[in-house]
Amino acid sequence: MFIRKVGILIKKRQLEAFPIIKKIIERMGKEKLEIYLDHESAKYFKLGAGYPLKEVAAIGDILIVFGGDGTLLSAARLINKKQTPILGINLGVLGFLTEFNLEDIYKIIEDILKGDFQTEKRMRLEAEVIRRDKKIAEFQVLNDVVFNKGALARIFELET
Repeated sequence: MFIRKVGILIKKRQLEAFPIIKKIIERMGKEKLEIYLDHESAKYFKLGAGYPLKEVAAIGDILIVFGGDGTLLSAARLINKKQTPILGINLGVLGFLTEFNLEDIYKIIEDILKGDFQTEKRMRLEAEVIRRDKKIAEFQVLNDVVFNKGALARIFELET
């Protein structure tokens, strides 16, 4: 797989990782890769105006997600039906889906730049919310679906 465009999503409260992420962005820039960041991150790294999150997730040949499993699951929802590979870099303590740690990132990026990596296909679920015979929402998700309406439990019908 040939990589030219890289989307990067970053969990905002992980400021301690930003210096490392900056070095990664600079390294990819030396290889003339196009980097896509959300508005807030682009402003922080002084890389233009940035893009809406949905565009960042969908535009790249690969999406690099810095955060935890929750951030990765949010990214998977954002890419929707596109088959963009996601690289999860765990910034927390425990990550089942974010397979790599920040310490591994330099080697991983070098491997990606050389095209020395493999992707693993994951099954996704399609979820629809239907109310009074009308579809009011549709999602494609990676791991699970949560139905929640505040703290009060409600009864609902579920078909799988």
